[in-house]
Amino acid sequence: GETMLELGPPDAFLWSYVNSTPVAAAVARLDAEGRATLEREYVQACAPLLTDGVLQGRVRMTTVSAVK
Repeated sequence: GETMLELGPPDAFLWSYVNSTPVAAAVARLDAEGRATLEREYVQACAPLLTDGVLQGRVRMTTVSAVK
């Protein structure tokens, strides 16, 4: 089935995600204006995925558990 994941506000999700990946080093080299531009463009791109200011995404996943 599908699960709806709430990822929080898009700006907070962006920085949480970026800082957990190898791209963090490249982003760290951006100046304040570059980081602001990245954030602004990302937040604008996420607009269709927001519900009450919260970024949401549908995830298809199958969960299986077994008991021996």
